[in-house]
Amino acid sequence: MGKLVPYDEKEVLDRTKVCLDDVESKATAYAIIAKYQPGSPPTHLRSIKIQSPYLLEFLSKVFKGYPGVNPSPSELEFTEPFLGFFYRWGRFENIMAEENDEVALSHIKMLHGLMAEDMMAKNEKVIDLLSKGLIDFDHIFALFEPSTEVYRKTDGQDCLYLVSSEGEYSSSGFGTKQYYIDYDGLSFGYGEEHSNIARFQGTLSVSELPYFPISAHPDKTMREKLTKRGRRFAQLNGFRYRSYAGNAVLIMESRHPQTVFVDDSRVIVDPGMYLRYNPGEVFLSNRRVRLGDDDYAFCTPEVRGYCLKHMGWANFLVDSISEIEWIKEVFENLVLEPQFKQVIRLVVDAHLSSKKDQVDDVIHGKGIIILLQGETGTGKTMTAASIAEGLKRPLYMTRAGEFGETAAEVEKGLGQILEICNSWGAVLLLDECGVFLEKRTEASLGQNRLVAVFLRLLENYKGIMFLKTSPLSSMEPAFESCIDLTIHYPQLSTESRLRIWQNHVPVTVDGPIRLEHLRLLAALALNGHQIKSAAQTARLVAEELEEELAFGHLEGVLVLTGFGGEKEEQEEEEEDYGKTQRFDGEFTVGSSRLFQYTYVDDRLTGCWS
Repeated sequence: MGKLVPYDEKEVLDRTKVCLDDVESKATAYAIIAKYQPGSPPTHLRSIKIQSPYLLEFLSKVFKGYPGVNPSPSELEFTEPFLGFFYRWGRFENIMAEENDEVALSHIKMLHGLMAEDMMAKNEKVIDLLSKGLIDFDHIFALFEPSTEVYRKTDGQDCLYLVSSEGEYSSSGFGTKQYYIDYDGLSFGYGEEHSNIARFQGTLSVSELPYFPISAHPDKTMREKLTKRGRRFAQLNGFRYRSYAGNAVLIMESRHPQTVFVDDSRVIVDPGMYLRYNPGEVFLSNRRVRLGDDDYAFCTPEVRGYCLKHMGWANFLVDSISEIEWIKEVFENLVLEPQFKQVIRLVVDAHLSSKKDQVDDVIHGKGIIILLQGETGTGKTMTAASIAEGLKRPLYMTRAGEFGETAAEVEKGLGQILEICNSWGAVLLLDECGVFLEKRTEASLGQNRLVAVFLRLLENYKGIMFLKTSPLSSMEPAFESCIDLTIHYPQLSTESRLRIWQNHVPVTVDGPIRLEHLRLLAALALNGHQIKSAAQTARLVAEELEEELAFGHLEGVLVLTGFGGEKEEQEEEEEDYGKTQRFDGEFTVGSSRLFQYTYVDDRLTGCWS
C-alpha cells in the first residue's frame, strides 16, 4: 500500500489517506512514496522513496559522509527502522531550520512530518534508558551509529573497532560490521569483522554487552592504553627478530590453528613472508590507511611471523613481545676444542667481511657451509646456536626428512627455506642431512637425483648454513667443493661433561651444589642433551618443593631416569689436561683459499696461502 505525495502538496500529510491507484504509473509525479503495513487505517511505515529534487539536495547535506548513501542521488529509498534518520535527526532539524526557499522548505516539512513521530518516540526511549546506563534489545541500534568507536574483547585481548555501516536486526540478534587496522607486509589497511549481539529480554547495562561504545567503558584510560599498544604494533611490523613469552596461534599444515604457550623463545615478525607462505589468509580490504595519532588504537593486538621454537608460522600477541637479551658468553661456554671454535669464528667472520665489502676473492660470492659430524649430544646444535647468538641472527632449524621423498619435493621445500633464511639473514641448521651426503651409487637413481638437487641448492646458497649429521661412512665427493669446513665431534670427555654441567648448574664454594658434586656427575657417561635435561628437571623439582636447587635434586633425577649408576673410567688423554697443547692444521674456504694455522694453548695463529 502506498501514500503518494505530489510535488506541489504543501499541507501536513494525512496518514489516514491511502492511495489505491497504480503506484507505478503515477510514481514519477510525486515527491515521496511512503509504504505502510496493510491495515485500516495503515499506521506502520515500512519504507519511503524520495524523488523530490528539493529533498534529494537536502538529504545529501543531512547524510554527508554517511555510509551507504549516495551523495548525488537521483532517488533515495529508506526502510524501517530508519536508523540513518535516527542518527542524523538532530542534523536534519538544524539544516531544515536554515532553509530559506519556501518550496524546498515545504517538501522538507512533509518529510519531517512523516518521520517526526517515530523519531521522537525512539529518541525519548533511548535517552531514558541511557540515562540509567541501560539498553534494551529493541533500541540497541542507538549505540552503534556508523563511525562509533566500539570496545570488544577478542580472544581475551582488549580491542577497539570502528563501526563501518548501519547495523541490522536478524533472527539471531543485532549485527554490525566493524573495521580494525592491520598490516600485510606492504602497508597498513582496514580489515573488517562482523559481530553479533544475541537477542535478550529486558534491559542490560551497556558495559555488559559483548561489545559497546568505548565511551561506556569503566576504565577511562582504555583508549590511551590501546593507542600505546598500537604504536608498538606499528613499530614491530616489517622484519623484526624478538623474544616472546605467551600464547601464540600456530598455523598448522592442516590449516587448523593451534594455540600453544611459548616460554621465553625467539620469534620473527614478518607479515609479508607470512602471507607469502600462507596465501589463503587475506585479512585486509582494498582500503589502505596512513596511520595518524587517532588510528593506533584500532590496530590489531597480534602480529604475524614465524616461531623458531615450534618451527611454524604463527600469530603473536604484541604485548608478549620484547627485545632480546643476548647471551654474550654463549660462544665462550661452548664445549668444543678451542682451536675449532676459533677456526669456525674465523671462517664466519671472513664470510661476513667479504659480504660487507662486496669482495669475492675469499668466498667467491657464496655462502658458508659447515658440516658438523658426531654422535647425539656432543655439541653440534650448540655450535650453530652460539654462532647465531654471537651474530645476533635467528637460528632456523629444520630436518632434511621434512622436505619429502622425491627430488621435486626436496627442491621445493628446501628451496623455500633457503629463500626465507636469505631474506632474514638467518643461520640455517639442517639436521639429519646424512641421506643427502652419502656417496652415490649407480643402483639408486632416486637417491642420485636427491643428491644432485641438494648439491645444486647448496652451491647457490648465499648465507651461513650448518649441516648436522651422525658420522658418515662415506661422503659424496661432489660435496667437498661446497662444504667449507668439517668439524668431527668426539664423545664427550669427563672434563667436557664437567664444563657442560657448569653451564647449566650454579656452583658455590659452600652452597648446596659445589664443584666436587659436579665432578661426580661428570663421571657419568651422559651426553649434552641428557645433562641439560637432567638440570632442567631437577630445577623444576626444586621449584615445586619450594627449595633451593641442591645436589640431592640432581642425584634423584639421575637415578629416576636411569643414569645414576653408570660411571665412565678416566680417559688416558685426560692425563695431559692442563699441559701445553699444540695443534697444526689447515682447511680450505671455498674452492681455492687455504688457511694454515697453528694452535698453542689458547692462541690461534695462521695465514691464507
